[in-house]
Amino acid sequence: MSEPSTVLVVDDEIGPRESLRAILKPEYQVLVAAEGEQAIHMVEQTPVDVVLLDLRMPGVSGIRVLERIKAINPDIEVILITGYASYETVLQALRLHAFDYIPKPFNIPQLRDLVRRAVTQRHTSVKRCDLNEANDACERMQDPHLLELTAELSITRKQLEEIRTVLSRNLHGALRTLEEGAQKLAVHYASQLDPPGQEALQQVHMAAFQVAKSLRAVLPQDIPLQSTWQAIPSPTPLSSACSQ
Repeated sequence: MSEPSTVLVVDDEIGPRESLRAILKPEYQVLVAAEGEQAIHMVEQTPVDVVLLDLRMPGVSGIRVLERIKAINPDIEVILITGYASYETVLQALRLHAFDYIPKPFNIPQLRDLVRRAVTQRHTSVKRCDLNEANDACERMQDPHLLELTAELSITRKQLEEIRTVLSRNLHGALRTLEEGAQKLAVHYASQLDPPGQEALQQVHMAAFQVAKSLRAVLPQDIPLQSTWQAIPSPTPLSSACSQ
C-alpha cells in the first residue's frame, strides 16, 4: 500500500489552519505551519506534495512564500487561500504557477476536489521526472568507449558468421570425399590388408565420420549441402566389410 500524499497547510490563523487539518487528515498526511518562514523550512526538510497557502500573512507574504517554494521544487503544487486578496494579487500568484486558489470561507467538497486534483498533478510530475532521470542515466551509459566496444562486438559476431558460412561451403565437399573414400577402402580392400592395416583403415574411417558429424553440429544448417554429407553413414565395421 502506497504512503498517503503530504499536504502542508500554511495559515497564521489557528481556526482555518486546524479546520483544514481536520478536513484533509482522513486522506492525507497533513503538516501545518503558522507563518511563511516556517513553511519554507518545512518544504526544505520534508517531502511535500501540495501546499495550501494563505496569501495574506504577517512577515513573509504569501506571494514570497510561493516564489521560494517553487524555487525549492517547482513540481510542488500550491493552492492559494484568499479572503481579502485583490484580483491583481491572485493573477500574480497564478503567473508564478500556483495550481489554483480557493476563497474563505471554504466550500468543503470543492476544497477536497481541488486538493485531489493537485495531488494527481503532483504524482504525474513525479513520474515524468523519474522517466527523465532514467533516460538521462541511459544516455550517460552510452559513453564513447561503450559504443565502440558494442560496435566491435557486432563486427566480430558478423565475421564469425561469415567464417562459419565459408567453412561450410568449402569443407563439405572435402569431407564427403574423405568419408566416401574411407568407406570404399573399408568395403573393397580391407580383406587385402593385414591386421595392422585393417586397424589403421578403421581408424581413418572413424575419424572421417567423427569430423563430419562434429562439423555438421557447429556449421550453419541453412547452407545447401550434398545429401551424402547431410546423411553420413556410420562407419562399416571391418569385420562386415571383409565379409563383403
